[in-house]
Amino acid sequence: MPKDPHGFSLRFWKWLLVACLGLAVLIAPDRVASANSTAWPFPFRPGEELVYALSWSSIPAGNATLSVRPGVAPDGAPALHMTATARSNAAVDLFYLVRDRFDSYTAPDLARSHWYRKNQKEGSYLRNNTVFFDWSQGLALRYGSDWTLRDFPYLLPGTLDPLSILYEFRRRPLNEGQISLIPVSDGQKTVMGEARVSGRETLVLANGTACDTFVVEPELKDLGGIFKKSPGARMFIWLTAEPEHIPVKLQSEVVIGHFTADLVRVKENP
Repeated sequence: MPKDPHGFSLRFWKWLLVACLGLAVLIAPDRVASANSTAWPFPFRPGEELVYALSWSSIPAGNATLSVRPGVAPDGAPALHMTATARSNAAVDLFYLVRDRFDSYTAPDLARSHWYRKNQKEGSYLRNNTVFFDWSQGLALRYGSDWTLRDFPYLLPGTLDPLSILYEFRRRPLNEGQISLIPVSDGQKTVMGEARVSGRETLVLANGTACDTFVVEPELKDLGGIFKKSPGARMFIWLTAEPEHIPVKLQSEVVIGHFTADLVRVKENP
């Protein structure tokens, strides 16, 4: 695995992105029309985008976004289309350019994934994979950038991809001590993804507002790709208490120092 000139792994940006992926779009709990015109059942809605400021050990490092919109599955059926991006700023670009994009298409009720794509450029590291969830065979088919079939792990009922699983975690009721388990596949492995509500905390936001939050700790230790962390590293996501569960902050350790993602802007394009 290539590393940047300062010695911390490319996985830094992968952790950074997964944290933002875990910060699902939970801004408006009202009911809106879905792609098939039924009542919208989730506390996030298509057309919303969250923007995060990223910092590494208090040094500004870039930004990340999360968006969700109606989409179309490979068979033409309605779907949810979720996108996450990470981009380093101009100063970081001078020694370690990052341009990452992840896309996920799932069933409208988040019951299972249809396909998942990641396009990563991190320094000299390039990775482009597409995973098709073939439910007729019960396999996740992972193709490389040359469309060569690389892996095909078995699927469990209701398996989601590494982006949409975190939307599923976020839409669930939160209580201290709660543990959620959901099958997830990145096309290399299929594992049980876990998210633990480790506590409740009053967090003071950048604008000085005190916010009641749940602290959630995601763990997918057996899954590679964007979820791989340093040995012993822990990641935490602060979500506002009922009813919206708005993700306002994330923090995790890296090989050198730590990183933070702070929600700075919400765009709405209904």
